Amino acid sequence: MFYLLLSVFCSCANIYLFKIFGRRQMDTLPIIALNYFVCIGIAMLLSENTYLLLPRHLFQTSWLPYSVALGCLFISTFQLMAYSTQKNGIALTSVANKLSMIAPILVAIAIYEESGNTIKTTGIVLCMASVALVSISDKKAIHFEQKMPRLLLLVLALSACIEILIDYSQRFKLSESELPLFLMVCFGIAGCIGTTISVWKYRHYLRAMFSKKVLIAGLLLGVPNYGSMYFFMKALQKSNWGSSVIFPLNNIAVVLLSIASGVILFDERLNRLNWIGIGVALIGIVLISIGK
Repeated sequence: MFYLLLSVFCSCANIYLFKIFGRRQMDTLPIIALNYFVCIGIAMLLSENTYLLLPRHLFQTSWLPYSVALGCLFISTFQLMAYSTQKNGIALTSVANKLSMIAPILVAIAIYEESGNTIKTTGIVLCMASVALVSISDKKAIHFEQKMPRLLLLVLALSACIEILIDYSQRFKLSESELPLFLMVCFGIAGCIGTTISVWKYRHYLRAMFSKKVLIAGLLLGVPNYGSMYFFMKALQKSNWGSSVIFPLNNIAVVLLSIASGVILFDERLNRLNWIGIGVALIGIVLISIGK
């Protein structure tokens, strides 16, 4: 529970920072690219087995292909979500991203044989429904006129692949001491791909990455970004609840805490569907806690 709470707080810190960047009209592309390298630095500081970075050791690790795949998926999914947000709006893109938790839950119950009693299953379904309800900002957001549903399905599919790979890696490929190195490779791949694309498309981003404002923003974003992933994988490793409980609890806790902070700190307002979604989420969390 402790690691899960830390992961939730770090995830919410990421959301707060992006809101601040948006209000200050800061270009997030160089900030995101730099943040990945901050994550690498943190992973190096936390790692006890840096010798594994030597090629003769690194290429013998069983988790390397999964780490590289996750790094590619991280940057690909982020770019796709940015594009989907432009075409489909924040609400629908956010719902597609969050509903990806269906995949690791189904895999955990069907393949890893975690328990799936009626109470727990009902709670999971309610949590998934609540994500859609709390993400709708107005009635128009739920219509698909002039939207791109295939793009939303692709966001859902890539996000689901990320969560399935994370769960599989921590179950079968990683020891506890290897986690920082695993994340170092993930963020390193994402950072290199993101920086290469940015410089290739927009040459001025290379100069922008070394401005004082971007350096500070990248550092601020990198710390909670690394923490959200590190603590979440630690929660999966340490908890006896199983991933079919951890994934929905993590997602809905991030959503609820983000909403609460938005109302308190950013003066955001909730509509009737949002309040219904919060109530449904709380009921879902109670049922999951009882059924686990």
